[in-house]
Amino acid sequence: GGDLIALPVDQSLIDASLAKKIERLYKFQEESIKQILCGKDVVIVAPTASGKTEAFSIPIIQKISEEISHFSSLRPKTCRKGKVLAILVYPTKALARDQLPKIKHFAEPLGINVNIFDGDTTKAERDSIITTLIPEIVITNFDIIHYHLLNRTKFSRLIKTARFLVVDEAHIYTGVFGANIHHIVKRLQ
Repeated sequence: GGDLIALPVDQSLIDASLAKKIERLYKFQEESIKQILCGKDVVIVAPTASGKTEAFSIPIIQKISEEISHFSSLRPKTCRKGKVLAILVYPTKALARDQLPKIKHFAEPLGINVNIFDGDTTKAERDSIITTLIPEIVITNFDIIHYHLLNRTKFSRLIKTARFLVVDEAHIYTGVFGANIHHIVKRLQ
């Protein structure tokens, strides 16, 4: 594996990693981070709980940080109206909620907002996400994306600015189900 400090990422991402006792990277993490930082599409195949979340969230958060730093540094993040730059898709609401604190751990030190938008999100939370505090990273599922694209909602307009799409547990999207997901991703593009 590689040395964390050797990566071209913000010091706060290194600090956040060290706080999670991540001092060295697995080879797949190092490769994934470098490829995503270079703008490449990546498929990560690794065992459960082996650090896949870090392998995609560190470089995506780095890229978002670079994009927002030049226009948001003058205003405090509490009043900043951001734009969605990444969509993280999880197959279940439970998994999405399990991943939220992990992703926030890396994003928040850089002033990047992360929010879940799914069937369990309250109306007040949805309204806030759409109008007030637009998160740079949205965690959701394909059912929500399909519904909102189909009905051309405010949320569907919100996610049009996304530059990153993460599909967790991609291996489950096979057969007819996989074909449906393929078309949702094409519509997102």
